[in-house]
Amino acid sequence: MKDSNMLTNILEAIAGNQDLVLTWDIVVTLVIFIGSILYAFNIGPKKIILLILSIYGSLVLLFWFPFLGYITERIEGINPDMVSLIIFSFFVLVVYYAFSGSMLKIRLPKPKRGNGPVWKTALLGISLAGLVTTIVFSQSISFLLGNTSSLIEELFIKDIARFGWSLAPIVVIAISRKGK
Repeated sequence: MKDSNMLTNILEAIAGNQDLVLTWDIVVTLVIFIGSILYAFNIGPKKIILLILSIYGSLVLLFWFPFLGYITERIEGINPDMVSLIIFSFFVLVVYYAFSGSMLKIRLPKPKRGNGPVWKTALLGISLAGLVTTIVFSQSISFLLGNTSSLIEELFIKDIARFGWSLAPIVVIAISRKGK
């Protein structure tokens, strides 16, 4: 699969060479982005960083979880990808609460006033939204294949997009740390 023309495909979809229709996947993406950005401003950059670390940790746990196949086989009536997504969400909650009470909490510097710069919180919220959207779509790919718009495929489902959104929070954290 060649992703070299990803930017061209995105621009064509936005510019109108392909019909950009408000489909269910675009609505889901917009809800995730708006919700993540509002959530980021609500809890602040420090807790967003903990949440991002929890997501990365949960991805590792899900990858190495020895009972995943057993559980997905035993639960009938629910798509195995959805079961994986539910288990992943459970891991995120557990790891987030474990991190929030650990030494990581002490090591992350507290902002001097309020929640820190607005740009930092906004970028963390956007990178979190992209990461969550990519995870949701990549975990659901088996039953979404062919039912998503080309814009969503280019932005969140293709390999290069998944890699970019997985790397985005790390880059944002590095940039925001460097600005101190």
